[in-house]
Amino acid sequence: MKQIYGPWMDQCVVNLLQRTCSCRKWEITGIPSKHVVTAMNDKIDNREECCDPQDCVHNYYKFSTWEEMYYKFKVGRQKKKRKRA
Repeated sequence: MKQIYGPWMDQCVVNLLQRTCSCRKWEITGIPSKHVVTAMNDKIDNREECCDPQDCVHNYYKFSTWEEMYYKFKVGRQKKKRKRA
């Protein structure tokens, strides 16, 4: 658990293990909030073990999911199955 202070002395509590933030943006959208990113950067700066930032994003927003959904369709006219003799 990490307590993060904003520029106007507002505070949020971030728990990276449970993937929660008191602003609730991370739980609602699946995208880490600025508080979560700050907590991860702080752990990296202090040389503490931290999770990979890509693991913190919901699977819906990852490039591999986009690739599965949209890249399999080819653009253009389909080829004929029949071959000319």
